[in-house]
Amino acid sequence: MEIAWLALAGFILLAYTLEAITGFGSIVIALSLGALLLPIEQLLPVLVPLNICMTGYLVWRHRQMIDRR
Repeated sequence: MEIAWLALAGFILLAYTLEAITGFGSIVIALSLGALLLPIEQLLPVLVPLNICMTGYLVWRHRQMIDRR
């Protein structure tokens, strides 16, 4: 089971790198690849908080670039 969690960490790294580049899609990629190894019920409590933290950080860091009009 440990190998599955290590592979999930690699999937998360890939997915969140792609979100940092494109601006969307990390949860879809990480959940799709992770579901090959682990049940979705185990993945969601890990992926959702990570996604909120990373997206919140990116929004806070680039808040001056938001077009508020």
